[in-house]
Amino acid sequence: MASAPFSYTIFLQGKDAIQQDNPILPAVWRTPKGNLESSDIGSPSLPALLQQELLVDRLEAIIGDLWIAGRPVPPRPLHHHALLKRTIHVTERMDLHLVWHKDRIFIKPMPRFLLDPRFWTRHIKPGRLRKAAHGYLFSYAALITHESDFRLAQTHGLLPQEIIWKAWHEFVHDLLQNTIYADISPRYYYGELRLGRLNAIYRFHRGHLLRGYSSVAASNDYTSFLVDNYATLATLLAYALVLLQAMQVGLGTSILNAAKPFQQISYGFTVFVIAFTVLSTLIGGVVVVFAFLANWVSTTRFQEQRFLEMKVPQKDEGQRWIL
Repeated sequence: MASAPFSYTIFLQGKDAIQQDNPILPAVWRTPKGNLESSDIGSPSLPALLQQELLVDRLEAIIGDLWIAGRPVPPRPLHHHALLKRTIHVTERMDLHLVWHKDRIFIKPMPRFLLDPRFWTRHIKPGRLRKAAHGYLFSYAALITHESDFRLAQTHGLLPQEIIWKAWHEFVHDLLQNTIYADISPRYYYGELRLGRLNAIYRFHRGHLLRGYSSVAASNDYTSFLVDNYATLATLLAYALVLLQAMQVGLGTSILNAAKPFQQISYGFTVFVIAFTVLSTLIGGVVVVFAFLANWVSTTRFQEQRFLEMKVPQKDEGQRWIL
């Protein structure tokens, strides 16, 4: 059995985190099919739970493009994000850990089981799972470097409350003595990742045109969708309007009015702005209609499949409940 990448016991009073009367796993977890199951160390579904908790498959799938979304350096400490006026939003999804959007950054709190070396020895085997877990611990070593970072982590519930600063200091020292980049998932070669650019990578490189990487920061209605996505277009059209007005003033002068090249440029630019505006409006309408239809079909199919798995009655066309 492979040992943990640390040996220091971080919890006070030598608490036995493996004992079931001291829960270190989530109370329940959601299976890939959407069902709820209780978490238990002795359960045969524990490997599936750990994969859900720790793996970063979607980021590893685009590892060659991650340089677009972030820099290959450890994440900056929590106090620096506070200086950047980024608010910490807790997420339990590992694929959103250290992803940021505008003035928000998403951080996954430290699971208790990752701080117990015995749990590593018994349940976190060598391979992708171990590299992902090791990389996650490495990211926390970078996030909490000063005591001010430690206080911020405790305030936002990122670390168990019984951990004290001295214990964290010793834990990180022990961890870094046993960490090299070959031991961690390549995702953690990079620190914070920009959500907007991850969405672009997934839309244009992976073919997920509507959802991108994550819709966690997306608008919840189609009106907001148009407002958010047409903000850049509105800015471009505002500049175009200024240029058109300047050209109109220029055509009112005798010198520019007599210059055929200027007249041709003005004519061409005017036609381009009109065509671009009409085309953009049409494309926006088509995208909204397509998104609505795609969401409707997806939701209907998912509901039918879900109800079959749940073995609950469904309604037929006559609104009668059927099995």
